[in-house]
Amino acid sequence: MSDYSVTNYNPNNINDTLYAYQSNRTVATNPIQQVPQTNYASSVSLKTPPDTFELSAESKIRKNKEKGMSTGLKWLLGIGVTAAAVYGAVVGHRALTKPSIEKVAKNFSEIFRKDMSAGDAQNLIKKYKDIFKEKDKDKFIQRCFEQAKKDFGYEKLSIKIDKIPQAEIDKAAKEGFKLGGGYRPLGVNWGKTDGKITEMHLNDTVIQVNPNWSKQEIFRSIIHELTHAKQHEMAYRLDKKAFYDALKEARFSLSKDKSYYEEITNEYIKEFERVYGDVWNRLPKIEKGSKEYELAQKYLEDIKHYTGGGKDTHDKYMEQIIEQEAHGTAPLVDEIYKHFANIWRIPFFQ
Repeated sequence: MSDYSVTNYNPNNINDTLYAYQSNRTVATNPIQQVPQTNYASSVSLKTPPDTFELSAESKIRKNKEKGMSTGLKWLLGIGVTAAAVYGAVVGHRALTKPSIEKVAKNFSEIFRKDMSAGDAQNLIKKYKDIFKEKDKDKFIQRCFEQAKKDFGYEKLSIKIDKIPQAEIDKAAKEGFKLGGGYRPLGVNWGKTDGKITEMHLNDTVIQVNPNWSKQEIFRSIIHELTHAKQHEMAYRLDKKAFYDALKEARFSLSKDKSYYEEITNEYIKEFERVYGDVWNRLPKIEKGSKEYELAQKYLEDIKHYTGGGKDTHDKYMEQIIEQEAHGTAPLVDEIYKHFANIWRIPFFQ
């Protein structure tokens, strides 16, 4: 959430499919080794004149070569038929297990937290399907983000998306985990002097994703991080003062100078209101006793004591309701993707 999300979720591991496919291929014995070998010496008749023997031997060799070629062709044909059958079975399975539009509508409703009909879902599917045709990865990321941002009701927010720096991705990999994406309520660049924070530059680039990931994984990451924005929105609508106190506790504990702590906190709040206030202040306040009330309270508590994902903090990270919810969108997104993805594609050739 506030730090990078550790995303290892992949229910349909394409690499596993590739390795299994390669394994099946290498198990097959070389068809040439299966060609029956003849003991030519034992088939020679001593009564046969030398010239006749030579012709007979050549004939046997030719016949066995032909037999070997025939066997090889049979093997190749068998492999081809098997591969076609496996491919057909995979495609058939995909077609039969393709989520219904009603299921997709339910998933969209859960992700975006609004009721969506099958017709609404069908229209939205067309938009995402078109976005996935985008070949330029940077343009795909931007288009996917803008569409999801709109679907969350945030089209009027000035929040932006960027790519995680490769140095951060490499650092995480060395520590043994994948860096999928990150959400910060505001983008912050810190300036330090002698190890102490002396300046803060705020911006509205609040979401980052890993550009090395597949389009499907990036789609998951964008939905994951915008889910965090929705959680912050609900905490904000529950109690704005408590929300800002939680952010103070979570985000500015680095500063030991109390006067400066208050100064940067006030600057942060002012900038936050500029980015989010015009939209979130128009939304109804969450009332006590409503379905959202208890959930928003949990969000507020997690925001205040947030623990980022890391090698030594993963368990605590996943215990947080805000991360359980965000990670829980992954299978929903995968089913949506499965509905419009090309069932004829071969995953490991993409």
